[in-house]
Amino acid sequence: MISRRQFRVSTLAVALIALLGAYLVGTGSPAQAAETLLSQGKPALASSVESGAFPAAAAVDGDNGTRWASNFTDNQWLRVDLGSAQAINRVQLRWEAAYARGFQIQTSPDGNAWTTIQTTTNGAGGDQSLVVTGNGRYVRILITQRATQWGASLFEFQVYGGTPGGGPIVRVAEFLADCPYTHRLPDARSCSRTCRAPRTCTASSVRP
Repeated sequence: MISRRQFRVSTLAVALIALLGAYLVGTGSPAQAAETLLSQGKPALASSVESGAFPAAAAVDGDNGTRWASNFTDNQWLRVDLGSAQAINRVQLRWEAAYARGFQIQTSPDGNAWTTIQTTTNGAGGDQSLVVTGNGRYVRILITQRATQWGASLFEFQVYGGTPGGGPIVRVAEFLADCPYTHRLPDARSCSRTCRAPRTCTASSVRP
């Protein structure tokens, strides 16, 4: 059985480690992983274009004044070659008035065999940000249902890797106390008073 003296020593050790961790990594806002635009300026190919004025490359040039437009049938597609296999986390679509109600986002290692990583059946056009999970060198959008009598038309087809919006990194002291990153740095003394053991401190026992 742990004596009161041993418990005090254990509590003091945890408090010191927590303070050291806070000192080393700081108490500012959690660090965030940067999101990377992978598709801009990369080679693009489409199943069709309405005319030479609306090429596939216009959807990955970073210019909202240019666009790709397909011919006036369903099952058209636009693809971008990222140059090497990449982890895909988000796709941003900026539609012209001729948007798609139904479409799929697909990835491929070779441009031939495709894996669907996102399906939309009730698209509303405008700007659409789609959080996805996939991997591949090639990424394409397959238009399964047009929303208008025209083709499908995109100002921008942007493919991102990284963490959408950034993500939290748990601080050392919070990890040592088993406290979620959503709470502030815990007070080690209040944790040790309310928990059976310093290592089992939970969010309910940490002052916000």
